Amino acid sequence: MQTKNNKKIFKIFAIYFVFISLVIILKIINQKFLGNNDWKQVFILSVENDKINENWFSNGKITVDLFLGPIGLKSVVHFKLLYENYRFLLPVLWDLVINWIFIVVTLWFITSLFIKLLTIIKSKKNLHNLVETNETVTQIKENQVNLKHKQNIDNISENKSFEKVELVDSKVVIDPKENNRFKKTKKKYPQVKRKDIEHKIKLIYPDLTKSNIKLIVQSTFDIISNQINKNQTININNFGVFFKYMKAAKVLNNPLTGEQIFVPETNVIKFKPSRVIKYAMNVKAVKKAISEKNKSLINTNQVKIVNKSNLKVDDIQKVLNNIEKQNKKELQNRKENLEKLTVSQKSTVDGSKQIKISRSELETNAIKLKDLNDKKYDQKAFKEKLKNMTKKEILLLIEVLEKKIKAI
Repeated sequence: MQTKNNKKIFKIFAIYFVFISLVIILKIINQKFLGNNDWKQVFILSVENDKINENWFSNGKITVDLFLGPIGLKSVVHFKLLYENYRFLLPVLWDLVINWIFIVVTLWFITSLFIKLLTIIKSKKNLHNLVETNETVTQIKENQVNLKHKQNIDNISENKSFEKVELVDSKVVIDPKENNRFKKTKKKYPQVKRKDIEHKIKLIYPDLTKSNIKLIVQSTFDIISNQINKNQTININNFGVFFKYMKAAKVLNNPLTGEQIFVPETNVIKFKPSRVIKYAMNVKAVKKAISEKNKSLINTNQVKIVNKSNLKVDDIQKVLNNIEKQNKKELQNRKENLEKLTVSQKSTVDGSKQIKISRSELETNAIKLKDLNDKKYDQKAFKEKLKNMTKKEILLLIEVLEKKIKAI
């Protein structure tokens, strides 16, 4: 957006520079061809001597007085061009026209530049107000931490044969290679970067510029982080809640050395998704299961049990068939749950709301293709079927009908 604004401001300055250069050229032409001694004598006979700029009449030479004109700056409001001898004063007319061109262009330059600066300021304010959050203040009560001191490692009973051995305090030294075995391996989750979010916003709203999108994303993150730092809960409708709570201090035992470790209290930030997102995730899982119905649906744990047992081949086949039947029943139940959804709920799941083509246009195209494909079909039943379909399903139906027509 800043680059566009800079380009527009540059255009205003460029147009103003062109007109100023044109005014200077016209002033030079006026002095070059009309600033001679003949016109000087006419002005002396016709115009009062105190009004005449004698230096302007340089007999073809270009001087600094070209900016003032034959009668100075008075030519701006000097509309009397015929004098007592009824001579038409052409140099004054030209100077009058050139001066008014300069005045009009200067006024246009000032107003357009002022309006452009106002629009830039307003657009920046509007961008900051794009992101709205419902803020609810919550008070976090600090719980008193009761430290539970656990006993040290149980005393080891000493044999009589070791009575003369002196006990020496020593620390257990563990090889770092051995210590690595006890470390938990961190799970790596797929990360969504800021560029991915900006790219998706650009796909949904192609009219927005990159700078606008970056400002929107940055402002949302800034608002969320600022409110969390203030110990406030951020509740975003149909998305979820960000909240912060205090995790109490603990005293834990090191499993290797047996030493007690004090873990201080820490702030934890959590996100609780809304019911809408949970529902959409469940529906997505159902759709994924239906799309994979042609794949093998055998549970690996059950297969391992069968392989370890001493069953015959026929018995193993029976077990596998039972597993397939159970999986088919589960898929059928998931299919029925998906069919119970309304058209608006389905459209939120399959992304039909992002399709910009109108529903009526899609329905008319589907009916036309159906007429070409099958002229004896029930039109009323087909229209009712289209009403119960989402935009994405209608698009898939149109593709199928087009393939059938091409095959014919």
